[in-house]
Amino acid sequence: MATIVVENYSPIFAGDTSQEFLPVFQTTDVYGNTIPFPLVGVTISMKMGGPNGETGPDGSIKTCSGTWTILDAENGKASYQWQTADVNTVGEWWLYITLTDGNGRPVHGDVKPLEILPIV
Repeated sequence: MATIVVENYSPIFAGDTSQEFLPVFQTTDVYGNTIPFPLVGVTISMKMGGPNGETGPDGSIKTCSGTWTILDAENGKASYQWQTADVNTVGEWWLYITLTDGNGRPVHGDVKPLEILPIV
């Protein structure tokens, strides 16, 4: 499992695609030290739903179709540009991120909550 270190990504307002999601992926080495999870040759995908893989606030599981960009592969830094369909429903969503290596092996990141607030 890859630990995801993120800061200031939640909450966001419904429909707000102006801010990128900027996770930093980490793992532990054989000695228990926290180290960057290398993103060389990795494809990143994300779904949004409820806790424990359930459906989200609108009764669906969303497959996020925006673009992931590897910012610093050696240090596990990436960005995702939110799409309107990702953030169009108010409520608490859970982010399920999968890192897939060149051989098709998936590594699942920590599940993280995302609160989408109504526009006031």
